[in-house]
Amino acid sequence: MRKHLYKHKQVVKIARKSKVIISELFHLFNVEPTLIPRSFVDRRNEDLRRSIADYIAGMTDRFAFA
Repeated sequence: MRKHLYKHKQVVKIARKSKVIISELFHLFNVEPTLIPRSFVDRRNEDLRRSIADYIAGMTDRFAFA
């Protein structure tokens, strides 16, 4: 499994790309929190970083990569 799935060249490539995109999204939302839908931030009674992480976690790959 490790060799043919987890360490497969395509899987590793996509995982690296995903890490970069998630990091960039987190940084973007941290610098510009107005990009997060207001209704999402208002309903959360937590710190901004937690709200950003939750918002990103709820994104589909297609939405995040767009």
